[in-house]
Amino acid sequence: MTIYHWGDSYPWGTDSMPEPGKLTDQLTGSYDGLGGDDTVFPDFYTEYAVEQGKPMAIPETAAFVSADADDERGLAIRRSWWQQVFSEEVHERFEHIRLISWFNWDKYEAEVDGLVRWSLTTDGATAEAFGADLPDWVLTSDDLEPQGP
Repeated sequence: MTIYHWGDSYPWGTDSMPEPGKLTDQLTGSYDGLGGDDTVFPDFYTEYAVEQGKPMAIPETAAFVSADADDERGLAIRRSWWQQVFSEEVHERFEHIRLISWFNWDKYEAEVDGLVRWSLTTDGATAEAFGADLPDWVLTSDDLEPQGP
């Protein structure tokens, strides 16, 4: 399941802070907030991971930051989202989640007709803050042993 913070309301394109609990509400089909009413969607985590006895992946996540946002605002938005994504609550409450991958790319998005700065590593201060905020239970590619042929 991919989960992005695109902002607080459609049409997208504003640099807004993620609401507290947004990620967990989206995982469980209980999100009804500034971005819309998603309660029509199932409790994805329970139906497709817990009840099936399967691991779950979030192969893409990131927070919307426009090309026009100043670096301080961009860092605050991303930090607010990554603190939800890599929170102790997510780690403990959603034990079937085995992979979370941040969409680390700045790219043109047709939805806003412009560049969106999804990346965490194109700005040194953001990359440093992200590394400092990661909890000990998160494994990164640097933590993995190379696999031989």
